Amino acid sequence: MAEHAPQGKRGLYTSFIQTTATLGLFLSLLVILGCRLSLGTEAFEV
Repeated sequence: MAEHAPQGKRGLYTSFIQTTATLGLFLSLLVILGCRLSLGTEAFEV
């Protein structure tokens, strides 16, 4: 990604790699929390 970024914008372009990985982690945690709350603790643990 850095090789194809415009001069002076390499930091901005490569920061999206780390940002999207973190956002994916938080999104998956929200999905798990939503499933746990909607199913109930007992059904989730089975």
